[in-house]
Amino acid sequence: MEKNNKYSIFIKAFAVLLVLIILFFSKEENQEKLIELMNLDSITSDELHIINSISVDGNVDDIAYYDDHIIMCQYNKLVKYNREGNKEWEKEFNFNDPYVIFGDMGIYVSDNNLGDIYYLSSEGDTIGRFKSEGKIKSIKESGEYILIHLEDNDNEGIEILDTNGKLVASKILEEKYILNYCFSSEINRYAISTLKLENKNIESGIYVYSLNGDLIWDFQLEEELIMYVDFINDKELVAMSDKVLYYINYGDIVWQKSISSPKDIYVDEKSIHILYDNTYEVVSMDGATKESLILKDECNHFILANGYTILYGERNVMGLKGTKKMFKYGFDETIIKIIEGNKHLIVLHENRVDIVSF
Repeated sequence: MEKNNKYSIFIKAFAVLLVLIILFFSKEENQEKLIELMNLDSITSDELHIINSISVDGNVDDIAYYDDHIIMCQYNKLVKYNREGNKEWEKEFNFNDPYVIFGDMGIYVSDNNLGDIYYLSSEGDTIGRFKSEGKIKSIKESGEYILIHLEDNDNEGIEILDTNGKLVASKILEEKYILNYCFSSEINRYAISTLKLENKNIESGIYVYSLNGDLIWDFQLEEELIMYVDFINDKELVAMSDKVLYYINYGDIVWQKSISSPKDIYVDEKSIHILYDNTYEVVSMDGATKESLILKDECNHFILANGYTILYGERNVMGLKGTKKMFKYGFDETIIKIIEGNKHLIVLHENRVDIVSF
């Protein structure tokens, strides 16, 4: 009799559990979660296909993709290849301290110690030559403008030039190190994030200026490093420190999100894409999390390409659509950088470039 009672209780408990499971998965959103969960574990490592590899003599520092061609930077020269791996031209420089930036408008090659910048087309032709006063520490392209981070007489500063070399704005900061900077031609303002070491304390700030150099507003932090800044509009700005993601309105915090070990960030018109620790997240402009995924494999960078989010680490690459993993692949050599070119991944290794379909 006692055995029958125990059996009856087990049957009832199983029936209740079965009903709860049916009710749970009767909702479409829960069905989708189950499918995604199953997909995460069923992905194989052979979804990507290398359609061509280009071997290179010597190390490759950086790559870019222009008009169905690959341009490689190798210390003091640029080399252009077609997708079949045939070399089309090579352009050498005789610089003491060469520095190359690939932009949307063109290629910027500088001799950092001399302050000389050469503006080249994707064909390697010189479009213009600019001269900056001071040692060049970095260069950014912002629309049709060039931003130059300079060091002069132990002070650091920013120059903004148009593509004709005309000086648009300039600012020298005393006793501060520049960490990051951005410019918006739509609102004619630029922002600089800085570091100041004061009595063994770390002080980091954001300073927003007009083109005339007038300070519009500033934002200050202690014991944090502001590594990224970008304008959203004429009043709002996104900033990322080594500890927190900030959304700032005219110097005041609208919202903030704690993060750890930030690795990469991209801001578009609607969302903030951020990779930190072992997490990839998409955050809306009101601070709400739209997508979030815990990563099993170590990833250090990501790009958005052809509707996918491409995350990659030292030897692994993974493609997402939303939070759904679409492909995963491992390489036999260290990945230096991945870019997108004509719906293919261009994967840079130390002395080889792989063209991968996805």
